[in-house]
Amino acid sequence: MEIDLFLKSDQRRLTWETGLTGLLFAVATFFCSLYHEPWLDEVQSWILAQSASSTYIIFEHPHWGAHPTLWDLVLKVI
Repeated sequence: MEIDLFLKSDQRRLTWETGLTGLLFAVATFFCSLYHEPWLDEVQSWILAQSASSTYIIFEHPHWGAHPTLWDLVLKVI
């Protein structure tokens, strides 16, 4: 086994494969964001933040909630 393989000074290189992968990811993200429905997946969190108390959000809701408690508290402040 050659030790020079592990002792190279800079192993971070931008190859054409890496650039193409990043470009394809950026294009796919752009087109997917055009058809994303931004509020439909957050309706439950918005309703919970409006109607529930902070103690309920912190101590009871995390047992069955899909979103993190911090997100629900952020929405409560907004």
